[in-house]
Amino acid sequence: MADKLVIWRVPLPKQMSQKKQVFLSAEWRDLVMLNYEVDGKLLNDYVPPGTVLDSFDGRTYMSLVGFQFRHTKLFGSLRIPFHVDFDEVNLRFYVRRKEGNEDRRGVVFIAEIVPKWAVAQVARFAYGENYICLPMKHCVNANGASKTAEYAWQFNGAWCKLHAHASVAPAPAEEGSLEQFISEHYWGYSSQGNGHSLEYHVSHTPWNVWTSTGAGFEGDASDLSILPRRGWILYDGQCGFCFRWVHLWKNVVEPRGFALKDLQSASADGSLQISPENLLADILVLTPTGELESGADAYLFVARQIWWARPFYALFSLPVFNGILWRGYRWFNRNRYRISRHCPLPRQTVTGRAPKNRA
Repeated sequence: MADKLVIWRVPLPKQMSQKKQVFLSAEWRDLVMLNYEVDGKLLNDYVPPGTVLDSFDGRTYMSLVGFQFRHTKLFGSLRIPFHVDFDEVNLRFYVRRKEGNEDRRGVVFIAEIVPKWAVAQVARFAYGENYICLPMKHCVNANGASKTAEYAWQFNGAWCKLHAHASVAPAPAEEGSLEQFISEHYWGYSSQGNGHSLEYHVSHTPWNVWTSTGAGFEGDASDLSILPRRGWILYDGQCGFCFRWVHLWKNVVEPRGFALKDLQSASADGSLQISPENLLADILVLTPTGELESGADAYLFVARQIWWARPFYALFSLPVFNGILWRGYRWFNRNRYRISRHCPLPRQTVTGRAPKNRA
C-alpha cells in the first residue's frame, strides 16, 4: 500500500481557511492495522474538546497501527536529511466533529512511536501529539498476492511487535464496512492542554485493503500506554526520600494524567534529553509536547491540574511567594541525600544494582 499523504493544520474552533498550507507530505506504505473493540468509557479522558467518540454499529474501536513513512517532506518540498524514510507505530481511536452540515470523522492518537528523536520533537511541537523515540525495525515480504508485514519497537530492553499476513490481492473497502470505517478518516484531533483542540486535515485517496489471514501483537501491552496525557513526573531514583515522596502522591496524580518515572530511566530510554551533569539537578515534569518544568515550577504545574491544590498554585505563583517556594525547594534539594540516609529505597525496587545515596 502506498498513498500520498498531505497534512495541514488549523486550531479549533476557528473555521478552516480556504487557503490551505501543506505542513507535511509523505507516503504511507504497508500499513498493519489491528483493531480492537473496547468500552468507550475507557477513552472519555482522551476525547479532545469539541469532538465526540465515533462508533461502528454501536461499537467503539481502537487500532494499533504500524507503517512506513516514505519520501517525507515538510511544507510540500523540504526534505530533512536522514529523516525522509522511517517507521511509526501508533495507538489510536476514532471521533467525530460537526462542522456546519459536514460530519468530520477523525482520529485521536494515544501513543505514537518513531525511531527518530527529531521527528518526535517536531510532531510534539506541531501537533501536541504524544510521540516518543524508541528503537524500531520492520520486515515486509511479498510473494505474488501473498504479503507479510511486521513492525517492532524496543522498550526497557524488550521487543514488542505487531504483524499480519494476507494471501489474497488487495481490493477497495466495501461501502459501509468496518474496513471502510477504520481506513477512511480524513481528520486528526489532539488536545492542547488549555481546554482547546487542534484539528488537522489528512488528504489521501481511499486505500485498497488486504484481508488478513493471520495477525497479532506480541509483547507487554502496557508499553502501548507509556505516554501519559499530561506528562511524566521525573524524580531522582537514587534518593530514597524522593522515591517515597513521589509515590505517596501516585494515586492522586495518575488519575489526572501523570505517570511516575525516575530520571535515570528516562535518560536511558531516550525520552529525556539532558546532559549527565544536570540529570539529577531537579525534579522535572516532561509534557507530551516535550516541554520541561523543573524544580518548584514542576510542583506548580502539577498543582494546577488538581482542583483542590489550585489555591496553592495561585498563591505560590505570586512573585513574593514564588520566591519563598523556590528558596525552600532549593534548600531541600541540596539536602535530600542526607534525609535519604534515614529513608532508604524499598528493597523490591532495586533491579540489578544497589542505589547509592550521596552525602
